[in-house]
Amino acid sequence: MIEVSRDIYIYAFFVIIVTAISSFILVIRSLVGGSLPATSVRLYHTYYILGLAGWIILGIKDTRQLSIDLTASSIFYITCSFVLLIAVVEAVRKWWSILLISLAHLLVMTISVYSSNDVAKILTMSLYALSVYPIIMYVSARRAQEIKNMGSAIISFAAFFIIIGVFLQIYSLLILKNPHFAYGVILITSSNSYVLVGIGFLTSIVINEQKQLTSQALKDPLTGLHNRRGMDYAMSALLGQSQREQTPISVIAIDIDFFKKINDSHGHNGGDVVLKYVAKTLSMCSRSADICCRLGGEEFVLLLPRTDVKLTVQVAERIRLLLEKQEISYGGHIIRLTASLGVATQYGAIDLEQLLKNADRQLYRAKSEGRNRVCVDEVVEPLQVESI
Repeated sequence: MIEVSRDIYIYAFFVIIVTAISSFILVIRSLVGGSLPATSVRLYHTYYILGLAGWIILGIKDTRQLSIDLTASSIFYITCSFVLLIAVVEAVRKWWSILLISLAHLLVMTISVYSSNDVAKILTMSLYALSVYPIIMYVSARRAQEIKNMGSAIISFAAFFIIIGVFLQIYSLLILKNPHFAYGVILITSSNSYVLVGIGFLTSIVINEQKQLTSQALKDPLTGLHNRRGMDYAMSALLGQSQREQTPISVIAIDIDFFKKINDSHGHNGGDVVLKYVAKTLSMCSRSADICCRLGGEEFVLLLPRTDVKLTVQVAERIRLLLEKQEISYGGHIIRLTASLGVATQYGAIDLEQLLKNADRQLYRAKSEGRNRVCVDEVVEPLQVESI
């Protein structure tokens, strides 16, 4: 049977931690200057640089069995926790908040430095962790719930893991009178926390990038409205719901009148200003369940679930009036615009393509009849059968 010295496990432990932290540093360094918030990236980069230095010092102390107290380790522990706290709560935006937090951490460091022995230092770090890591856990958990990002949930769990370890540390110091066990708990919880925070941060980046790519694929970059692909994606769930509940879906097709003249007179930048204003007007006139889309050029579509033709016409007329009354200032000139709108409604088995064609046909009818008007497709409403 092969016997392995306990020192081998100690060496392996520190090699794994130092290697893992070094890997996180390399990855985070590659993110500097990218599309991510620079402050956040720099804070996590600093967190791991300090952590790497702290773990190397601790590894030298334990592997070479040097009789060095925990002063340096406690300073690194408190400093790293301070940087993580700032990164998580984003208090760096308010200078007075970071000043107060900094002063509080300097006080804790001073207490730790002047503590008489390692037991007192461990107790100081334990009490400090109980005041900081619940905040990190709560803020990260709340953010994970708000933005649906599993990375923040992993960081919250890392803080929870530290908190559980703190109670074990205090129990081992005050009840068991066993500082060696408390020190072991610190090593285990801190090392796992470092790895989990790194995984959580990188997971947040991956999820955030994936959301941005999805948004870019489904949204029109100029107006922020859905594009055709985004409209199809958003409508997939609504169609099934409408058919189950036998509720209507209405469409308003909008086209800016004489948009080419606006582009010719004011340039494409002026045209872009007009398109953004139309998009803003559609968003203002729609409900949270409605779907605003720009299909391309000056063509827009507004889809209204659970909306009958009468209410849809009222919405369309409101949009038309708002556009007609608006005077857009651009380049020292006033741009006035009007729009033609077509309305279509379907009940029951919804055929989205046909619904859009019906609305588009009414749009061209509005243009042929003089523009700046709303035309409505004939709608056959379902028969209302009363029970006997």
